[in-house]
Amino acid sequence: MITPKANFKTDGGATLVELVVTVGILVTMMVPVLGLLSSAVDTSGKAASMTISARIASRLVGEVQQGDWSSIQNWSNREVFLDYQGQELKDVGEQANAVYAARVQLGPQTGVVLGTNNPAGANPSQRRVVVLVASGSPLQAKELLDQAQAALDAGKPLPRDVRISRTLLVNLEKAL
Repeated sequence: MITPKANFKTDGGATLVELVVTVGILVTMMVPVLGLLSSAVDTSGKAASMTISARIASRLVGEVQQGDWSSIQNWSNREVFLDYQGQELKDVGEQANAVYAARVQLGPQTGVVLGTNNPAGANPSQRRVVVLVASGSPLQAKELLDQAQAALDAGKPLPRDVRISRTLLVNLEKAL
């Protein structure tokens, strides 16, 4: 007796094994891509924070420069709290929502000595300005600023989350 052969037709669909292999390949390719995406987002956040910190420091130095030379000492050790865009929060209630804190420090009133072999001594028409900017909650940022100040005084490296801007102010006012 002759047995008829079974005639299996395929509809062109994929088998379960083919689907499992395809999903495995896709997952294997997507894991590194997601890792790169996470790294890119982190790098972008750090770059934005650095940009805002630089803008804050630049603005504060500009305000000190525009001030009257006789009242420049009012800026010494002044702390400013700012929002995520770098806008100053003047109201004490708003300062609880601060994202950045900055501290302006002035060099001695006797002026700046340029070079190590300067017979003229310190120039009283020049003042060194240092602006420290830290990000975080107000308490964290203030603690970071204190740590940065201690590191500066001791000649040690600053904490990683603190940005520093240094400049030299010159008194251009003419004595009458």
